[in-house]
This record gives sequence, C-alpha cells and structure tokens, in this order.
Amino acid sequence: MSTSKGGNTVIAIVIGLVGGILFSAISGAPIMGCIVGALFASIECALLVAECDPRASGIVALAFFIKFILSMYQAINKDLPLGGEDWWNYHNSAIGIINSYGAFAGLFQSSTDLFAKPVAILYSIFGTHTMYINFFVLGTSFAAARYVLRAALLVTDYDYDASYAALKAFLFWPIDIVYSVTYLREMPVQMLVICSFYHFIAFKQSRNAGRLIMAFVTIALACMMHSGVIAVMFVYLAFSLVNKENTEYRIFSVKNLALIGIALLIIVVSPLWSLISAKLGNVTTAEGLIARASQFDIDANTKYITDIPSSIGGLILQMPYRAALFAVVPLPWMVYSTGTAIAFVIDAIPMWWLLYRLIKLNGLTKHTRKRVFYVVCIFAVIGTFLICGLGTTAYGNAIRHRAKILPIILVFAVGLFNHIKNGRELHE
Repeated sequence: MSTSKGGNTVIAIVIGLVGGILFSAISGAPIMGCIVGALFASIECALLVAECDPRASGIVALAFFIKFILSMYQAINKDLPLGGEDWWNYHNSAIGIINSYGAFAGLFQSSTDLFAKPVAILYSIFGTHTMYINFFVLGTSFAAARYVLRAALLVTDYDYDASYAALKAFLFWPIDIVYSVTYLREMPVQMLVICSFYHFIAFKQSRNAGRLIMAFVTIALACMMHSGVIAVMFVYLAFSLVNKENTEYRIFSVKNLALIGIALLIIVVSPLWSLISAKLGNVTTAEGLIARASQFDIDANTKYITDIPSSIGGLILQMPYRAALFAVVPLPWMVYSTGTAIAFVIDAIPMWWLLYRLIKLNGLTKHTRKRVFYVVCIFAVIGTFLICGLGTTAYGNAIRHRAKILPIILVFAVGLFNHIKNGRELHE
C-alpha cells in the first residue's frame, strides 16, 4: 500500500473512532454501538481505498468525510430531502422480532423483513437506539462502492480511468448520498445487487461455479430485502445457460438445465418464495395487485398513475407505460413543493441524462455483435423497471425503488462509454 493510501486509511479509521465517541457524547446514543458502527464504516472505506489507485483514494476519503458528517446529522435530525420516514417501520419490525422470537431466532423466520433481522441483532447487542444504525448503513455504501469498482474494472477490461469514473459517480450520485446516510434498506439492497452482478460477470468470464453460486446467493438476499429486484435473479437464471465454446453459443446443455432446475427448487423452498407468495398471494384483480404492491404510496400529491385497469390482463398491457414513467418521474409538471423540486433536481434530471446517454450510445452499437454483458444489463434494468413500475404509483417510492438498480446502470454506462471510446467489444 502506498504512503498516500496508508495515510487516507489511517485518517478514515481515526475519523470513525473519534467520530463515534463524539457522536455518542452529543446524541446520547449507546457508545459501543456508535463506535462499532463508525469503525465498520471507516474500515469499509479503508478497504475501498486499498483497492484504489492513489489518484482516486483522496476522492474516496473526501466522500467518506462528507458522508460521515451527514450521517451524524441525519441520525439526529432525520430530515434530509427524500430520506423518508420508513425507518420507523424498520425500527418497529426489529423490536417486534426481538419481542416475538428473539434477535437470533428471528433470523430463521420467513415472515419477517430481512433488513430488520440484522437490525434486531444490533439492537440486542448495543441497545434499541436508532441513531447508530446510520453508521452501519454508511458502511454498506462503501462496500457497494468496492463492488462498483470491481465490476467496472471487469467490464472495461481494466480501464482504470473509466472504472474510477463509475466509482466517483456512485460515491457522489445525489440521491445515493442521502440513502448512504439514512436508516433505510436502499443501500444494503444496492450492495447486494452490485455484489451479485460483479460475481455474475466474473462467472461469465471465468466459468467458475463458485462465482455463480455467490451471484445467486447475494441476489436472493437482495430479493428477500425487496422483491422488486427479483428480475435480476431471473436474468441470471436465463443467461447462466449461455456457454461460449469455440466461439459458438451453446444454450441448452444438460448440465446447465440441471443447475437451473436445482436453483429454482432452492428458490421455491427458501424464505424468498414465502415472502413473494405472502406479498402476491390471493390477489385476483388488478386493483388488488396494485393495492398490495403500492400499500405505502400514501401521498396522493406525488401519484403519477391514477388510471388502474379493471383486469390483470389490462394491467399487463399497461406495464410498459408504467415502467417508462417509473424510469423518469418526477416530470416537470409534477413539481408542486420545495421537496418535490429537490427530488426533481437531485434525482430525475441526473437519471434523464444517464438514460438519454445510454439510449444514444446503445444505438451506435446496433451493428456490432451483442455481448452477454450488455444484454444482461439491459434485461436486468428493464425487468426491474417493469416489476417495480407495476406496483408503484407515487414518485417518492419510484425514486427509492429505481435506486436499487442504480449501480448496475452506472457500470453499464461506463462499459458502454468505454466500448464506444475504444471502438472494441468487451470481453465476456
């Protein structure tokens, strides 16, 4: 490790240790919870610095300093734009797990939210205080950043400039700054999604079965936190069938079909299937499906879809329209307050720009041979937009749900930009 990296690593750890102690003194939160949470965040930052070129380690340290300060502010005040109030639901869920099952026994209860389970364990160790949880969320954001960098390096054929562009975009993407310092599940889900994506792309390059297993395990955990990302799992299932042997693609091999069958069986008997069936079971009408899936879209002023078809078939036909709106809301005429104006500026505009660039550049590659990486990204993003768009009617929730797939979009963008810049196709 270079002197610069070592210095930034030490700074991050010192900030975590001192910051945790000071935050506990200021807020009254349990000191051990604050210290351990702050050290977790600083160690994850240090691990990211260790993987970076010295040119980028300073940017990482700066991002950590800014987010650490914001994390302390948000833990106390809980009023950053788009921070939401769902933290209270997760807090109550964690308390419910402790009271009903015990923190560790609750891990094996399929009826409870996965995000609340580790929170319940932290509560049982450090006390039922919400403030130090923000530090653990911050730590997962830097863990996610490591996998963004690793995935970008793979898909750009180790183009460090392009990969660091993806890392910087992720660290300073406006809405992700908020989610990385807020007691919400968005950042842990992002971490699991991009971790699974990295392992899947590594599997496609190396054909290492361990990579494929890690991809499925991590995306299954992400789905158990939020079932909206299950589209990514099914994309993995489909494209894990694709083998490249002697430049020819062999789709349906007995070995691959057997592996996929085993994977589907595991999904069906796992807690993931219980959560999905609990959410969508006994739903027979379009109104019932929307009501079940969008039960937390309570702000009528932010609803962008009010016309619900009368049948499931009509709802399916409406899915492309819903997905398109899900990808771009809020639109300018939906801004009605300071909060919605902030949402428009820090999330909608950056997302418009990114999607526009992707569509424009993807058109330039239409005559080139498709690579698995591009197709996996496209189907993962579109599938997630279709599923999440199906059950989302308010753009506050749309912003949060599409953030779960943001790391894949950023890596896809960097890979595509690099492809165009170098005039060559990415390796599979």
